[in-house]
Amino acid sequence: MKAFTDVNSKLNRYANLLMDLFLLNMLFIITSLPIMTIGSGLISLSSVSIEMIEGRVNSPSKSYISHFKHNLTRGILIQFFLMSILIILFSSSRLLFILPTISFVLVGTGLILGVIIYSFLCLYIFSYSARYENSFKGSLKVAFQLSMSHLKESFTMILVILTVISLGSLNIFWASLISFFFFFIGFSFSSLLNATITLKVFNQYTES
Repeated sequence: MKAFTDVNSKLNRYANLLMDLFLLNMLFIITSLPIMTIGSGLISLSSVSIEMIEGRVNSPSKSYISHFKHNLTRGILIQFFLMSILIILFSSSRLLFILPTISFVLVGTGLILGVIIYSFLCLYIFSYSARYENSFKGSLKVAFQLSMSHLKESFTMILVILTVISLGSLNIFWASLISFFFFFIGFSFSSLLNATITLKVFNQYTES
C-alpha cells in the first residue's frame, strides 16, 4: 500500500509521468489542428521534453503553452521549409519512372540521398530549435552538421521510426494499436525519446 500512498514512490512517479505525457499529447494534437502549426507544436514538445529530462519543469502543460506562443512563427517557418522540400522529393519520385535507365539510376540515387538527409534534418531541427536560439539558416546548418557527425544516433532514430511504420502496415490490429498509442501518449513519448538522444549529442559540445 505504501507504493500507492507515497508521493515519492516509483509507482506514483510513473503515474505522474504518464499523466504529463497524456496532457502534453492532447495539447500537441489540439494546437496542431490548424496543420500549419505542427512545427510550432513539435518545437514546444521538444522544449518541454528537454526540461523534463533536466528536471527544470513543474507544470509541463503550462510550459508547453508558453513555448508554443514563443515559437509560433519560428515553427511555422521551419514547417513550411520542410514541407516544401518534401513536396520536391515526392514530385521527383513521381517522375522517376518516365526517365531513361541511366537517368533513372542517377536521379534515383540522388533522391535516396535527399530523403536520408531530409530525414536526418527532421530528427534534429526541432530539438535544436527548442534548445538554442539561432537564425533559421543557422539552425538548419547546425542540425544537418549534427546529424552527419552522429550517424549512429541518427540511424538509430530512423530505424525506430521505420520499425513503427512497418508494424503499422502489417495488419489492422497493429495499425489500430499504434493509432491508439499515438492518440494518447505517442507524440509526447516520441518527443521525450528523441530529446533524450539529441540532448546527449548537444551536451558533448556544451560540456567540452
